[in-house]
Amino acid sequence: MSNSDQVEVDFKALVNLAMTWDMQGISMESCGATARSLMYTGYAGIFTVVLPYNEVCLEVATWCSEGKTAMESIGSALITAAKNYQDTEDKNTGLSTTVQTG
Repeated sequence: MSNSDQVEVDFKALVNLAMTWDMQGISMESCGATARSLMYTGYAGIFTVVLPYNEVCLEVATWCSEGKTAMESIGSALITAAKNYQDTEDKNTGLSTTVQTG
């Protein structure tokens, strides 16, 4: 294989990106909890605006939960890619490098 056909993978960069996505997922989870905490639970009386307001809070919390799940999936995919590249490199070179996940 010529030099121009080789692919170099920065394992550490992949792991760092995975950690960034995981941290963003945690942040999304926090935003969802905040949205849930903003729901009005008291007596609304004649103020029917409370029901739609609570529905919006719940919808935002749901989106945040979905975002957290998606971000965790991206982080996991990056870790899997780093491990797969490492396994291939180890097989091809006989060297042992370890991808550390955090």
